[in-house]
Amino acid sequence: MATIALIGFLGGLITGISPCILPVLPVVFFSGLNSTRAARPYLVIAGLVCSFGVVTLAGSALLSALHLPQDAIRWVALVTLTLIGLGLIFPPLQHLIERPFARLPQREMGSHRTGFGLGLTLGALYVPCAGPVLAAIVVAGGTARIGPPILVLTAAFALGAALPLLVFALAGRRIAERVAAFRRRQRAI
Repeated sequence: MATIALIGFLGGLITGISPCILPVLPVVFFSGLNSTRAARPYLVIAGLVCSFGVVTLAGSALLSALHLPQDAIRWVALVTLTLIGLGLIFPPLQHLIERPFARLPQREMGSHRTGFGLGLTLGALYVPCAGPVLAAIVVAGGTARIGPPILVLTAAFALGAALPLLVFALAGRRIAERVAAFRRRQRAI
């Protein structure tokens, strides 16, 4: 089991520094800005790890149950991102895409929130990066039930992927603190 955890953690670290972090990187980087809570970046990453693990396991269980190809989640994510991008370019498509979501209640997510909810949302967006580990989970889930080894693999991968993201979040907060300090002393400088 330790080998599975190590493989998952190393795979997560590699994923955490790969180009697939680019969609969530700006949000993670600026997660600590304008927040009075020092723990906010940690809460964002904790939420990301939780939702990433749950969505990955649920997705792999669904793929196994439906006997879908291992890349199905990746392709669904790519098609969704492409549609959203095209919706940003073409307003009629944007209105069509927004129509099903118009009935959902809208809440403002300000900096007074803890950040855990933001992390939960980011984790769901980050799932397509699970590529190799998701394939391993799907194969294992298809041959057996999702049990302790699969849970350990998923948790270790999520923690490994979260570590570089936490570094980015803390770096963003430090840069913001330095910029704020510079602005306060700008006249003297």
